[in-house]
Amino acid sequence: MNRRITISGSSLLLPNNRAWEKIKLYGEVSHNDYGDWSGSLINAAIDEIVVQIIFLDDFLGASDKTHFDLDKIFNLYLQLLKKSLIAKTAPTIIAIASCDEIDAVRNSKETSLRQQAQQYLLSSLHELASSNALLYVIDLDRTFAKIGYNCAFDSRNWYFAHCYLSSKGLEVLTDTIYQILNRHFNTAAKVLVLDCDNTIWGGVIGEDGISGIQLGSDGLGQVFKDFQIEAQKLARQGVILCLASKNNEEAVWDVFEHHSGMVLTKDDISASAINWNDKASNLEALSISLGVGLDSFVFWDDNPLERDQMIFQAPKVDTVDVPKDVLSWPKLLRTLSCFAKFQITEDDVKKADQYRSRASFIEAKASTSDTLSYLKSIDLRASAIEINGGTISRAAQLCAKTNQFNMRTVRYSEADIERFCLENSSVCFLVSVSDVYGDHGIVGLVYLKKLSGEVAFLDTMLMSCRVLGRHLESWMLNEIFLRLNKLGFKSLVGEYRETEKNQLVKSFFTDYGFTQIQSDSLNDSAFHNLSITDKSTFFTRKVDEGSLPFLEIYNV
Repeated sequence: MNRRITISGSSLLLPNNRAWEKIKLYGEVSHNDYGDWSGSLINAAIDEIVVQIIFLDDFLGASDKTHFDLDKIFNLYLQLLKKSLIAKTAPTIIAIASCDEIDAVRNSKETSLRQQAQQYLLSSLHELASSNALLYVIDLDRTFAKIGYNCAFDSRNWYFAHCYLSSKGLEVLTDTIYQILNRHFNTAAKVLVLDCDNTIWGGVIGEDGISGIQLGSDGLGQVFKDFQIEAQKLARQGVILCLASKNNEEAVWDVFEHHSGMVLTKDDISASAINWNDKASNLEALSISLGVGLDSFVFWDDNPLERDQMIFQAPKVDTVDVPKDVLSWPKLLRTLSCFAKFQITEDDVKKADQYRSRASFIEAKASTSDTLSYLKSIDLRASAIEINGGTISRAAQLCAKTNQFNMRTVRYSEADIERFCLENSSVCFLVSVSDVYGDHGIVGLVYLKKLSGEVAFLDTMLMSCRVLGRHLESWMLNEIFLRLNKLGFKSLVGEYRETEKNQLVKSFFTDYGFTQIQSDSLNDSAFHNLSITDKSTFFTRKVDEGSLPFLEIYNV
């Protein structure tokens, strides 16, 4: 890992404290001298992660003024920040703490000066972050509220080390920074698998019957209802809800359909495995049906034996350490960081329906002996969509999340993609697909760049796993050839860069008529701009070298 992370603060941050160790997972950490907040903005490399922690007292001082010119105080800082973000390709994280001692009497009539300053700065930063995908803002007052200000700050550390924070405060700070970096570099979990008995309702349906389970508007029944409300909220945000229950399937659906306390509906559940098999095997089956890897699954079960077995048999699954105290469940589910996203796209909202369609497609396809005729019958339609302000976030999301059908698995940010579009607008596009199962939305991304006057390089070709099996890759490749032909390119070079998850496309190039390029040919000047690794295998094909298979299944 070659990433560099520069930490700077308006006051000392105890760089040798072990709390900073967790950040090192994402790069080599260095600390600027405290107070040198401008240096980390001016001198940072474009691919350097910048983290700044600002305590407003260091900007405002201990003055007894009754008014501050906030524009004047923060103008230089905000201008430097804006300038530093222009060419950045790595995230910048700004954390703000007001250091304000709340006085109930004084605050009952007016907002304190520090609160005003914090609101001003946070508002300015959030406005900037809304137009810059690589800027992240942390409100430390809200973050520290979890443990309490008195616990987060330490007067002894301040007077003897010029550090405002206690060891616990540093731990909370670094954990928050870690969460931001983790989500920037890693995608959120996609699937939440829930048990039924004693999980989404209290009691055992097979023993207590529909009238005997705890689910309703009072006591523990309200807790289970609130838990369902939180699960449904996640589903509305694009999390795929599934059931894995050792139960009689008819009895489970009877509760869904006839118990007045149920919040979740059958339509909220994208797939289920309600039987007497072990749950690890059931999650494996759900993974295949949905086309989602087990490392994107989160498993919630009240039974510690089931959880231990899942951890042992399916270690890739994120098994929640569910507390015995059921009263804490709704809040815990609401605050699970594994599902947190920086933004919810329109495509996310449609995701449950799309994955439900995926499961139906897989089932129907498996039941026919003539796959090609079946695919012709489902009214497949694909479209190329240009990347613009309304679609660029989806392009970046696909680039960040797609692992299986991804030739090179190179991650690009919104800023990167925007730059590509300006440089190569005619060979950078998205792909959408629909069929009788519904509109699957934007599911593919293509980016090609020029190697020479007649040779183009397939830098990125990726496709969401939820539409696999429809031969959309053939349609995409045909669209690529049509565009390259119009631009006068004669041949296309592609690279397969093997990862742990993309073996699915290992034979893609040979399957579609490409020939492997021998290593000695890579010395040609046309290849000098390529990033060649020990895992790189290159292929080439003429743009007009015959027709492609499976195009007949798509309707124009």
